[in-house]
Amino acid sequence: MTKKVFYVEAKFRTGIYEGKIIWCNDKQLQRYRQYHKEKPVFLILGMGAEAKNPEFLSLMSLDQAKYKGLFANYVEQFEIKLDRPVTSKTLWNR
Repeated sequence: MTKKVFYVEAKFRTGIYEGKIIWCNDKQLQRYRQYHKEKPVFLILGMGAEAKNPEFLSLMSLDQAKYKGLFANYVEQFEIKLDRPVTSKTLWNR
């Protein structure tokens, strides 16, 4: 147990817009960056047809999710398995 405090922003998207996964808007990104100055912010991004049953999940730090639109091949680098818990090692070593 690390006892580290952090924020998690969970988003779900069904598709790609103009070649990117748009996970937030400009105002939200600014707010997340402000929070990130206080405590780490992580983005968990689900993709698929239904939010209750995502086909794909990724987990990344806000340092890695710097833009409101992310290319799918970039997001794929941060894939996590749907049926496995996320360990502190997974979280802090990204």
